[in-house]
Amino acid sequence: MIDKIDHIAMVVRDLERAVEVYAKGLGLDAERIEQSDEFQVRMAFIPVGDVHIELIEPIGPGTAQDFLEEHGEGMYHICYRVGNIKKAIKKFGSTLKFRDRKPRKGSAGALVAFLEPESLFNVYTELAERRNKELNQLDRA
Repeated sequence: MIDKIDHIAMVVRDLERAVEVYAKGLGLDAERIEQSDEFQVRMAFIPVGDVHIELIEPIGPGTAQDFLEEHGEGMYHICYRVGNIKKAIKKFGSTLKFRDRKPRKGSAGALVAFLEPESLFNVYTELAERRNKELNQLDRA
């Protein structure tokens, strides 16, 4: 049901600075930057093999801003790619607690759902279903 790790997300205070640090420090370049008004964040996606690092800068109230205020910058969540998010929610929802019982729109047109952190050892976890068009945008390896 889980195909692979899709991305690992980091919350940062300054997206441009973080993108620059990854580029200069690790030689990793962002392939795109986008904004989500629903999640109140700006995001940069950095490919590392077939996984992405997602740098997230909060731009308004929401879970990313809450995390930043409580914990500071750092690892925010891990995202697993699934083939069918509705089936995954139904299957995993019998043993794990979801914040999102219905998928919503995520980056690059994906359908996403988040689990409650306490379901998986206090790790904020996302599931994402990506269709071929979105896969091509994120998987350039």
